[in-house]
Amino acid sequence: MVQYGYDLQIQSVTYRLKPAYRVLGTGYTNPEDIVVSSDEATAYVTERSGTQRRVNLTSANRSTAAVVASGLNAPH
Repeated sequence: MVQYGYDLQIQSVTYRLKPAYRVLGTGYTNPEDIVVSSDEATAYVTERSGTQRRVNLTSANRSTAAVVASGLNAPH
């Protein structure tokens, strides 16, 4: 609102938003939850199959992720 009164004036601004998300890694089977460490360099991913993986976010494909735990029941 620029001016209020008989001759109302409104100014609008349009913002260009960045993409809502970007792909960091591929190959995961039904990921349930993702937690990023405070240093923002590592993430922990749980998969519906019952596996928890530690992922380096500079190379976040499933093939390079280390298995932290497996055989979990409903890790979500």
